[in-house]
Amino acid sequence: MLGGWYDWQNILNPNVEVSSGEQFLKIQIMQAGFNIARILFESLVSIVDELVITQDFQFGNPYPNPFNPSVNLSLNVMEKREHIGFIHCLNGSLVKELNYGILESGSYELQWDGSNQYGIPVHSGLYIFQLIGDKTNQCKKLLLVR
Repeated sequence: MLGGWYDWQNILNPNVEVSSGEQFLKIQIMQAGFNIARILFESLVSIVDELVITQDFQFGNPYPNPFNPSVNLSLNVMEKREHIGFIHCLNGSLVKELNYGILESGSYELQWDGSNQYGIPVHSGLYIFQLIGDKTNQCKKLLLVR
């Protein structure tokens, strides 16, 4: 017997099978006034044939880290998109903007030489490298030791 909304999570339906892999469960709730008259469960296989990309890019851990005088980051671009990098100090101030422009899909090596926007070497410390694409925003910590 159902005693309210809290008991719905414990209902098992042996007629619905959702196996491993990419499948979806469609739940259709039919109301009769304020009450639920019927709930239909249906297992659906994905109708999308293409790989759905949820990220523009992936990038690896910085190396060497700690670094002096420069640090590298490997970048794997999934889709042709514009990518912009930002170096921030810990107080959030912008140290340097690195506009990589539109990158084709493929592998790249990014480098920061430890300088600010004016080409002046920055002090030792912890910095944040932020890379932004259309769908993805990732950050990595960089430790500069002079």
